Amino acid sequence: MSLVYDSIDTLYKRDATRLIIWFNDQKAKVEILLSPIRRECDYKRDRARQLIKSSNNQKTFYYKQAEGSAGASTSVEWHFNKHEVDDYFISVVCEDVEAFVRNKMNQLTKLILTTLDDTYKDEQMLKTNINRMCQCLENSLKLRTEKLKVERFSLSVLEISQVVSAVNLLDREVLWLVTVHLPFDDQVFKAEDFIPLIEGQGRQRLDLRILLNEFSLQMLEEVRKLLTYTSKLNSITICYQTIDEKCIELIAETEHSSNGEYFFKFSIDHADDPTEEMATLTLSDNKRHLNIFEIPSIMSSIASHLGCRQIQLLRKVSRGIRHCVDYIKPDPHIRLYQITIRSISVVVSVDHGLFGQEIINIHQGSLEQRVVRPVNDFDLNTRYQNTCMELLVIGMDKWFWKIKEEEKESVMSTFFKGMRDVLTSRASPLKVTVLKLATHLQCLVMVILPYLDAESLEFIIIRKIEEIDEESTIDLDEISKTEQWSKAKKLWIKDLTVRMSIQEMNILNFEWIGITVETMSREDITIAVSLLSKKANNVSKIFHKLPFCSVDLIVETDHLDVRVGFGMWRQMGLKYYFNTENIPILVNVMFQQRAFTRENSGLPAAQWVERVLDVTNCELISQMDLKGCQQVDVCDTFATLQNIGKLYIVKDCTNIFAKKALEILSPVTTQIILFKIPFETREEFQTFLKSNLNYLNIHTSTFPTFKFALEDLMVTNALKLNLNDGKLNLKEINQFFKNWMENKCDPRLEHLELSTSEDVDEKNLLEGLKTVSLPRDRKRAFHYSKQVDKSSESFSGGYDIRSTDRKKATITLG
Repeated sequence: MSLVYDSIDTLYKRDATRLIIWFNDQKAKVEILLSPIRRECDYKRDRARQLIKSSNNQKTFYYKQAEGSAGASTSVEWHFNKHEVDDYFISVVCEDVEAFVRNKMNQLTKLILTTLDDTYKDEQMLKTNINRMCQCLENSLKLRTEKLKVERFSLSVLEISQVVSAVNLLDREVLWLVTVHLPFDDQVFKAEDFIPLIEGQGRQRLDLRILLNEFSLQMLEEVRKLLTYTSKLNSITICYQTIDEKCIELIAETEHSSNGEYFFKFSIDHADDPTEEMATLTLSDNKRHLNIFEIPSIMSSIASHLGCRQIQLLRKVSRGIRHCVDYIKPDPHIRLYQITIRSISVVVSVDHGLFGQEIINIHQGSLEQRVVRPVNDFDLNTRYQNTCMELLVIGMDKWFWKIKEEEKESVMSTFFKGMRDVLTSRASPLKVTVLKLATHLQCLVMVILPYLDAESLEFIIIRKIEEIDEESTIDLDEISKTEQWSKAKKLWIKDLTVRMSIQEMNILNFEWIGITVETMSREDITIAVSLLSKKANNVSKIFHKLPFCSVDLIVETDHLDVRVGFGMWRQMGLKYYFNTENIPILVNVMFQQRAFTRENSGLPAAQWVERVLDVTNCELISQMDLKGCQQVDVCDTFATLQNIGKLYIVKDCTNIFAKKALEILSPVTTQIILFKIPFETREEFQTFLKSNLNYLNIHTSTFPTFKFALEDLMVTNALKLNLNDGKLNLKEINQFFKNWMENKCDPRLEHLELSTSEDVDEKNLLEGLKTVSLPRDRKRAFHYSKQVDKSSESFSGGYDIRSTDRKKATITLG
């Protein structure tokens, strides 16, 4: 129920020009004002018509929190009226605000929702009320069929995003003043918080007022950043309660006052701005001759479909078009930007995603032509880039590295200083997904990395300059402290040796890491390759986030080989050897090998494998090869494994070890590949075949004392069976099909692949079977009931047969 809104005259609902709400944690005051009403009065003595102002053009309402008989209660008073409402006062106020905002049709000169200046008792309650008021306003504005027209808008907020959300729901063509009130001492703002508010402004320039408790040097720096958005602002005014004296010294020339009202006003002069007229140019402008490409609305529509190259060509057509392009600030949609410094030139490659076009420029000649121009071009090309660039590459080639030291230092100093100036002068940090730098100098990395958008950067690549002879190292002490480093997900330092401890690198945030270190302490090894003592086990859990694509186990006669492959490049990984003394200990953290014994790791083989699986957080063993005997005791570890992709039993594996492994691992293995049959008797073999196997692949025709026969096939309880080397004749195969049709075979079988040494005669193979022949060009797909090596098979043609319970199977020949 909207108590006040339902009680006031229709005149105030319809024609009110100001709605002002002040509130705190216990009470609120609402003022609804009309513009002065003009009336005609007829006096007996003087029949002249006079204009008078009505004294009844304002209504004021007071809300106050009270305690009712049933709990929370609100007292609402206006004129001589007083009402009690059984609800919290802020809820009662919000209902009236929502009703007024939703239904207001005429334009408002003022809409103000701010906190009262007097002292509040409960800060947390006031913060709750501010959130309630902001949410109420946003919801009511969203429910309108058209945007509310407001000239001056003021709002108390906890986050700048709250005022941005509200302003975006107002008519920007009418709005010219926005006041943001930050009521608490600890509230500060960042320039980028206001960017959506400023950039969303249309042709009407904005005056921005910010009300602070304290104006500090930090806030002054943020204001200076805001002043780079001059085309959309008329002024920025900072009102404050207290101020850092250094601020007064630094901005002494700015309009300010300390006589009762404390503020600094930063006015923006657009008198010499060639885009001043752009804000009001339309097709209906008949005051002067117009080129339609100089009209912002038309140019904006055109430029939104252009890439970097087309935009720059458009700027060269005429001064008017250049001014218009600069006014609308079109995004060039650059996907890749690559700069390579060579001995006598600088090569720049720019690729944008709209048309897949690549622009290559080669700058030669003097220092200014080779270095300054590429920097200026980078500024011009990326100045209005708001979308995220996929890749930024900056580097040098080997020939540049061999030029004279003085010239090399001059080029690098000029280029990288210029790049830093470009990046720092942007209104907001450049968004880049992947940064690739070819240098081993930390100082050059620090010119680029800290000035990119930390939220967008995902992958940092720092590599050695290709084909230079000297061995290169890199320091990371400054780089590793940047926000960009701490928020990136992937790191690759290629062909460079890092000169610092892994523990000091601040690498816990990365999901994928590729580095080479100069030296390694025991603690470094623990973190890097998971030498998992009990003490370090929890620390090493950080590697749970690494994108391992596979863990393979190979059991040899005298050692255990564990291979961990990474998700990005399968050829890169870790190899661990247990019980092997003659493999050298190498220090390339991510791409080499390491040997362990019980003596140097403190763990038996079984526990060591468990630790590796635990740290890699790998639920699937992609492949396990059993090649050796049981000298390496891993059977206890087998019992802990829950998911194995492929299990290979090779011919060198002992029968005892193979049978033990199959007994433990068969239930959790997707595919079993036998290169030997470890069972001495048919009874043992058939017991194995009757177990619920997923995919059995027999790659041998050498059985110990018996031949694979039809009766073995009949009892096999596998979803998929491959008998390419289990030789059966055509008569046996035909009999199997007949048995299947009579439901005499295992019902789990879904796919059978087998071969025969005889020439296949379709008549003999299909004799006695009721088949339906299908055209060879007819393609079909079969889906397994559960995942085996694949989820489905596709095939063409074949012969359909049906069992007595109406199951269908297809026989194909190949």
